[in-house]
Amino acid sequence: MSQRLNYWRLEVKRAFFRLPQLAAGAVILTLFLGLTASFAGERLYGDSALGRITIGVILSGEDEQEKMLVQMLSHMESVESICDFQYMTEAEAEEAFRNHKIYGALYLPEGLIQGIINGSNPPIRVRLEGGGLENRIFKELTQAGARILGSAQAGIYAGDQLLHESEMEERIGQLEQDLNEIYINNSLNRENLFRETQVSATGDLSPLQFYGTSILILYLLLLSVPVSSYLKPESAVMAQKLKLLGIGAWTGTAAKLTGLWILMLIGGLLFFAAACWAGIFLWSPFALGILALLCLGTAAMALFIFEAAGNGMGGIILLFLGTVVLHLFSGGILPSVFLPNTVREISVFLPNAILMKGAGLLVLGPDQMAWCLPVAGLILFFYILTVGVRRR
Repeated sequence: MSQRLNYWRLEVKRAFFRLPQLAAGAVILTLFLGLTASFAGERLYGDSALGRITIGVILSGEDEQEKMLVQMLSHMESVESICDFQYMTEAEAEEAFRNHKIYGALYLPEGLIQGIINGSNPPIRVRLEGGGLENRIFKELTQAGARILGSAQAGIYAGDQLLHESEMEERIGQLEQDLNEIYINNSLNRENLFRETQVSATGDLSPLQFYGTSILILYLLLLSVPVSSYLKPESAVMAQKLKLLGIGAWTGTAAKLTGLWILMLIGGLLFFAAACWAGIFLWSPFALGILALLCLGTAAMALFIFEAAGNGMGGIILLFLGTVVLHLFSGGILPSVFLPNTVREISVFLPNAILMKGAGLLVLGPDQMAWCLPVAGLILFFYILTVGVRRR
């Protein structure tokens, strides 16, 4: 037992000798990641993420009812916030498309209003050109509107058919009136929801907080590069001598993990203090506990990578490439909502995504304590894997 404790103490002492390399690496990483984040933020979140979307409206004639319909549509909150409508002829619309002055066009058919009243519902032709962000946003708006209208019509038609089959045709008018009142109330609730509820691609975190947690995990993982000499696996001869002293893979892994965790914690505290000063995180005892857990998680992952690589240089290359690729697929560079569906479904199981989820507790506080469990499981997972690699 005394041999194991002495070895543990020596590993921690050996880790402290890497503090100068750690300090230099922490400064360089902070400057590099800070400048990268600043540049990316300027590129991704400039003065405005989305400009106004100009849509041409081609009327079938000089029908004032059609203009009233378009005016009502243009005053919906979700439409009014980003869309501008312009009345024009088909020839003017063609010229506007060629000159890139409009992103889409609505061609209103003749008898549109009467068709809505009598149930024939002539379709409105929607024309979109180009693959820009504005075009995709308008496409989403039109598809959402079509789905809402389709479900509303299906409700009315299903009710009418049910009353016909029940030989209660005299109640159809009252049914349609009641359904229309329900739809109008839902529409009003939708307008209130649009004004009061903010939906963000970064979930419960603001973009600044999201990228703060993302950079923190990236920083902690790459922080093991300056101290790579500490992480080099022992030679076969050294491993055999340690085994003769009763120090096996379990104890050796735990001792080295403790030393690396202390180094990570020192470097993480420097980053965390700077982030608190910048207003990204809030300083609290709970946040310090979460930071310690994250440092242990990143240390366990980094130690496994170096042990699996078999040497220092291989560990550095594998750690850097693996960290960047995993961070991209985990939604650490672009939020996961922008990733393909297949990648998004897999990303929740990636270690970087689990660590980033845990880092969100630095902002959200103890209300989401359940997020600590996957991080703890990740630590145990990498610890067992590292022991298995050391036993090769």
